Amino acid sequence: MIDTGVEPFLWALVIVFWGFGDTMTTYVAVKHYDGVEKNPLPRRAFDAFGVWSMFPLKLFGLAVIYLSWRALGDEPTLRIAALSVVSVLGVAVTVWNAYQILRAVTATDRDSSALLRLLDEPHDVEADEVDAHVDEKSDRERDQSPRGRLYGCETDDESDTDYEDDDG
Repeated sequence: MIDTGVEPFLWALVIVFWGFGDTMTTYVAVKHYDGVEKNPLPRRAFDAFGVWSMFPLKLFGLAVIYLSWRALGDEPTLRIAALSVVSVLGVAVTVWNAYQILRAVTATDRDSSALLRLLDEPHDVEADEVDAHVDEKSDRERDQSPRGRLYGCETDDESDTDYEDDDG
């Protein structure tokens, strides 16, 4: 028989990683690094009510997990298996999100440092040429930047459609 004493530990993992870790890393990715939630249900809620809507969604999800766990009653193997799956999912998603945020932060720091070096170095380039270089670099790297791939996602489609060709 499986020792059910492991269940409090698994609940702690569920709450810390699936509840808190996934929620906070998703919030940071969406709010600060142009991440886009790939799960269609939360993405619709974010679009309709803002990124803060993820907090009641997570509370609802935790309630569903708890009620499902309680419904398993006298089946400790199933209860432990269910909590284990959600725990592993929470750890995996939190680690993935944190990795993507780290990549975005690192890329942003590199881009900022390169721009500052370009602006600090003495040169015979007109200001318009510097602006053109920065705009060209931004356009070229927008699709390559990890900021656009946060949380296994891409940049917001609306932001990509806002650019129009000035040539005609």
